[in-house]
Amino acid sequence: MISLLKHKTGLNLGYYRRTFILRRIQARMIRINCENLEKYNSYLLSNVNELKRFVESFHINYTYFFRDWDVYATIQKIVLQSLDSNDEDFLKYLRPRIPESPEKLPLRTKIAGQEIKHSKMLFSNLRKTSLYNKINNSKRVKLPLYIWSCACATGEEPYSLAMLLDNIRNSFPTFSRFEIVASDIDKFAIETAKRGIYTEESIKFMSNYFETKYFKEKSTPIGNEYYLSPKIRDSITLLNEDITKIHLYSWKFDLIFCRNLLIYFNIENRTRFIRTLEQQLNNGGLLVLGKSESLFEQEGDLKMVDPTHHIYMKDAFSNI
Repeated sequence: MISLLKHKTGLNLGYYRRTFILRRIQARMIRINCENLEKYNSYLLSNVNELKRFVESFHINYTYFFRDWDVYATIQKIVLQSLDSNDEDFLKYLRPRIPESPEKLPLRTKIAGQEIKHSKMLFSNLRKTSLYNKINNSKRVKLPLYIWSCACATGEEPYSLAMLLDNIRNSFPTFSRFEIVASDIDKFAIETAKRGIYTEESIKFMSNYFETKYFKEKSTPIGNEYYLSPKIRDSITLLNEDITKIHLYSWKFDLIFCRNLLIYFNIENRTRFIRTLEQQLNNGGLLVLGKSESLFEQEGDLKMVDPTHHIYMKDAFSNI
């Protein structure tokens, strides 16, 4: 069954945990009232549209703007300290609003005024990061910051980063130019990201400041829609690609967000993919994983510098 799906869909299913693939198959079987794998195999072979539906159901696209907002606050602090600035005034812009039902918020965001726990290890190594060396560079023409949102789903993550950096640049005109690449295997998610139109679910934890500054709200018969500013929407390069096979950009990145993807890979291919991410990083580049992911048993140049927010640094002095 898995071999058939791999052949028919082109998905690199060998990368994923077998239990994850079987759950995706079982979800489709339940949806079409298929009793067993043998019947589902026959259904696949006789219904060309089922392959498309399986691919659509295979992807996990749950996300929203500034998900795990304290991770973004940490990235903002890195940038501002690289600019020799205090981040107290900026933090209030990023801090999410509290919805009507606070109990629905993740535990770490229930108190909007809480202090963010920044890693001493990360900031003691700040001058080794390629972000610091590019931002703090005294040259008139500064090198751009290269950022990759890996498995970006419908675009909320890379757009959150773009809003954060654009907001800083408004106060620091000499701040480095930044280039953000965002990629996902799901072409429908990428198309949604390119449109830049979102629902209340996507903006539920975003601060009023960012909503007002970067979105226009429109009322529709099925609820409000939020149109992202063309300036932010056009600042992201969106790619439909299977990153387990190839990444279409040859850039070396200063920051890679790869959150909540490794948990779906089997151990062997997770290690292989981590090596790919490592190769895509500049010396001193940072890799941000999801809050349930880690590289505890990995070897190589990636060293944990923030255990709270699962941030790793390519452990070498900046080559800039």
